[in-house]
Amino acid sequence: MDKVRRGLKRLKIEALLVSNPSNIFYLSGFYGQDSILLVTPDENYIITDFRFEQEAKKHALGFEIILGPGNLYQKTARLIKRLSLKRLGFESGHLTVEREDSLTSLIAGKLLPVSGLIENLRVIKYPDEIEAIKTSACITKKVLKRIIKEVKNGRTEKDIAAKIDFLLKKEGADSSSFDTIVASGENASMPHARPQKRRIRSGDVVVLDFGARCDGYSSDLTRTLFVGRISPYLYIAYSIVAAAQKRAISRIKPGVKISEIDGAARDYITKKGFGNYFGHATGHSVGIDVHELPSINSKNRTMLKAGMVFTVEPGIYMSGIGGVRIEDMVLVTKNGYEILTR
Repeated sequence: MDKVRRGLKRLKIEALLVSNPSNIFYLSGFYGQDSILLVTPDENYIITDFRFEQEAKKHALGFEIILGPGNLYQKTARLIKRLSLKRLGFESGHLTVEREDSLTSLIAGKLLPVSGLIENLRVIKYPDEIEAIKTSACITKKVLKRIIKEVKNGRTEKDIAAKIDFLLKKEGADSSSFDTIVASGENASMPHARPQKRRIRSGDVVVLDFGARCDGYSSDLTRTLFVGRISPYLYIAYSIVAAAQKRAISRIKPGVKISEIDGAARDYITKKGFGNYFGHATGHSVGIDVHELPSINSKNRTMLKAGMVFTVEPGIYMSGIGGVRIEDMVLVTKNGYEILTR
């Protein structure tokens, strides 16, 4: 919380209203919807209601829990008045204009937009966060081993996706970390395809992309499988993606620019003639949310630091034919990297 308070001084604001549930969880350990966290130079508050009272008291240690009558913004306004706060920051990337207007109408102080303050603190993971991420990744790997045998002729994409979600919870996950992707045949050319009733056939490529959420932290893994005979064209694409991913991961160590990681994969795929079929970033950071800062893309000049966790997921997508993606989560260590989903 000291870093947040230093941020308040730098921004010349008296307090910060945190409304993003992931940021509330990061700062307090409490993950409640319809709640606001307020940080002042001296105190921490959680504004919530009866539904989340017990959970807030259990997890948000060191926070004063504010309940009382009225809706969330009426309770927040009363607290602001009680503390005589005049200049408050709010999370402009999360709080809607309507809700900002509602709160502004109830207070005498001024609300000022703040972007990325908490998200940037989340970039470097603490040891306990890394352990939670590793636990989540381990669950995902176990499910992958069990689901591979389910990918066969006659099974639908929806069948397999449902089984993945079931197995994630059976292995100990609180939930899936995002909507599970199972894309077969020509559907595999869509990076974020939704599972359909399409039945898998011999000769299909099948892309599985899923992850677990456990103890508040997420994981993300993609594997490309083949049923029966592999078409020569997709075999070439798979070989290129695998080599591109290996090249990108081998560059990971503290002090390397993020753009170099993206470039290592992208340049190789382009050199092999498939550059036009790789249209997304090479990866993204993972933590409480499955997509966090920073993005692993060609424009990001941020230097890698120990404690960062992100995916490396190059892909080739050919409309009407199919696609290939291989994704692993990587932890930046003091001397290099550790693959968490090998």
